[in-house]
Amino acid sequence: MKKLTLLIILIFAIYSSSGCSSSSTANSTISTPSYPNGIGASNSNIYVVIGEPHAGPNSTPVSAGTTKSVEVYDFSGNHITSISVAGGGHGLRVTPDKSKVYIAHFSLDHQVTAISTSSNSVISTISSAINLPVPDAISISPDGTYAYVGCNNGSSGFLSRILISNNTIDAGWQKTVNGGYTCWVENHPGTSHAYVYTNSWTGSDIQRKEVSGTGDVSITLGSYPHAICFDKNGDHIYALVSGANIVRKIRVSDFTVLQDISGPWAGNWGGPVGAVLSLNGNYMYITNHELGYVAILDVNSGSSTYDQVVKTVQVGTHPIFLTISPDGNKLFVANNGNSTISIIDVTNYK
Repeated sequence: MKKLTLLIILIFAIYSSSGCSSSSTANSTISTPSYPNGIGASNSNIYVVIGEPHAGPNSTPVSAGTTKSVEVYDFSGNHITSISVAGGGHGLRVTPDKSKVYIAHFSLDHQVTAISTSSNSVISTISSAINLPVPDAISISPDGTYAYVGCNNGSSGFLSRILISNNTIDAGWQKTVNGGYTCWVENHPGTSHAYVYTNSWTGSDIQRKEVSGTGDVSITLGSYPHAICFDKNGDHIYALVSGANIVRKIRVSDFTVLQDISGPWAGNWGGPVGAVLSLNGNYMYITNHELGYVAILDVNSGSSTYDQVVKTVQVGTHPIFLTISPDGNKLFVANNGNSTISIIDVTNYK
C-alpha cells in the first residue's frame, strides 16, 4: 500500500508539472453490495450490476446457479430497489430509448438478462451454451435493433447478437474474435450499425467486424486492450490499452493509429480501463483501475487543449465502468474494489 501511495503521489507530481491543470476528489458516494461492475442510466435512475472482484487480469466464470443483483438508485443516490439476477454480472448497457437494460453474465449460466426500466423487473433471460457461452461484454446498436454480445468459449471468443424486439438470439449471425478472449464490445455511433468493434484481451488488439459482410480488420495495440470509445463524430477511436498503460487514438477510416495520448496512466494491467463520452462530446471520462481516479480528456478538436488530460478526479478503489446522466451533469463511477459508486458533478468535477 505504501508503494502504491508513493506511486500515485509521484505520478500526479510529474504530470502536474507537465501541464495537467488540476485534480480533485469526488464529494458524493453511494454504498453498494460487494463488487459493482457494469453501470448505466435510464431517464430517471442508474442501474449497476453486482458481480465479481477485478483485482487482476485473469478471471474465471462463476458457477451456474449463482445469484446476485442489479441495484437501482435515483440520480441523488437514493436506493430504489434490488433486482435478482444471475451471478457474474459484468457488461451492462441501456437501450437508446432508455426502456431496457441488458446485462452480460460472465457465468456458466451462459446468460444475458433483459430488464424493463419502467417496472424495474426482469423481462427476459436469454441463455444458450452454444450461442452465448460465458458472455462478458455487451453493446446496443445505435438504432436499438440488436444487442451485440462478446462471448468466450474456452480459449476462443466470438460475437453473437440478440434481437431486442423479442429478446431472441439471431442464431444465423456470429463473428469470430481472433486471438480469443473478449471483454468489450462497441458499436459505431450514429444511425448506422454497419460495423461492430471488439477487443481481444488475450490477443492484444481491437477488431472491426462488418455486420453484413466479411470485411473485418484488426490493429495490434499492446497488452490487455480494454475499452473502446468513439469521439462525437465517430471519426476516431480512443482505445484504452490497460496493460501497456497507454491510450491510443485510431483513425476509423483506415484503422490506423495516429498517436498515443499522454496522460497519468499507470498500473500493472489495470491502467486506463473504462471510458464514456460527455453528452456534448467535448470530453472523454477515463477510469484508471489501479490508481482509482477518472481522467478528463479534452476531445474537442477546436480546443487549445485538444487530446490532453485537463483534470483528474479521485474516486474509489478499482473503478472500471462509468456512465453519465441523461442531462450530462453527473458522472457515476462504479468502484469495484470498495463497493461504492462515486457521483461527480461535471460542472465542477467534485
